Amino acid sequence: MVRAQYLVAADGVHSQIRDTLGVSASGYGELPIYVVFVYFRAPWRALVPQLGRGAAVQIANERVNGILVAAEDDLAMFITTYRPRCGESAGQFTEARCRELIVAAAGEPIDVDIVEAVPWQPCERVADEFRCGRVFFVGDSAHAMPPFKAGGANVAIQSADNLAWKLAAVLGGWGGPTLLDTYHAERHPVGALSARQSLTGPTVAFLNPDRDPNRPPVAAEPELPMFALLTGYQYVSSAVVADGSAPVAGGVNLVTELRGQPGTRIPHTWVIHRGRRVSTLDLVEPGFALLARDGGVRWAEAAAEAGLPITVHTITADADLDGRWAERTALGPDGAVLVRPDRFVAWRSEALPADPTRSLRDVLAAVLGTAPTSPTP
Repeated sequence: MVRAQYLVAADGVHSQIRDTLGVSASGYGELPIYVVFVYFRAPWRALVPQLGRGAAVQIANERVNGILVAAEDDLAMFITTYRPRCGESAGQFTEARCRELIVAAAGEPIDVDIVEAVPWQPCERVADEFRCGRVFFVGDSAHAMPPFKAGGANVAIQSADNLAWKLAAVLGGWGGPTLLDTYHAERHPVGALSARQSLTGPTVAFLNPDRDPNRPPVAAEPELPMFALLTGYQYVSSAVVADGSAPVAGGVNLVTELRGQPGTRIPHTWVIHRGRRVSTLDLVEPGFALLARDGGVRWAEAAAEAGLPITVHTITADADLDGRWAERTALGPDGAVLVRPDRFVAWRSEALPADPTRSLRDVLAAVLGTAPTSPTP
């Protein structure tokens, strides 16, 4: 049997694949911020020896204003801006000009080898559909946003993680084709919210530095805390057995705390596992995991008969450091949460069901899209 083949389009904000398929995108578009990344080699470490790999320092003097980002050995990157309304352009950043900028930033003559100068313009744009047939959009082709609130890379990684296990399930034969529909259902609201939020708060001051009256205004939206953007959202899809917690607000469910609610990321607490202090996040392996309290033995028996490999962890009072897992999840002594491979709660059971094996089978069928019936309560 030949299984369906899928394409993951990660070809950037100006995605040719998205355009070829006729998938529209919405958002502010290109922002009036013009940046050049200058990659160079020079003995810069003698000037800032304390700068570790990936760390950055802002340099501003009469001749230059930019950010130095450390790489490996003598390799580094200098980030600066230009203003087209003042007659400046990316083409002016020749090798000689870039060398002058690096020397000016150093404050003294140094030998500089320019590797490359790359212009970049941030953009806020979200694809209106994250799936088109057998094509899925991830990264900037799905949701592009300026890096002002650490949204770009974080949201991209989260979307890729969400899609990866679902593709693996369908291609591996243990997930139904409708499971792939939940990628858009879960990630589009989060991507759209994160993109809009990247233009709120102090960011607005950067959007029209020249006070151009022709520049469109940014839609007013309350600024949300970073917790809400990075981990405080709750999925609503058929890949989650909902329990009615948290109302929908602005197209995406937001929670103030992670307490093991279906559709939320499992909360981090410290537990003892195999004699070591580990996070509950590290208990989730590539497959599904079931985190139980005192009724772990019976849950493990049910999981073994459920028809799909499930790693069961029993977090007893002795293993639950400071009692935080029991406190945060508020599960009963025989309760448990079923966690998806992306560390999001698929189902929550306050106590051990009368027929735990059947309940797990029904829940898995519902989450994975392998049966049309609703899960057994």
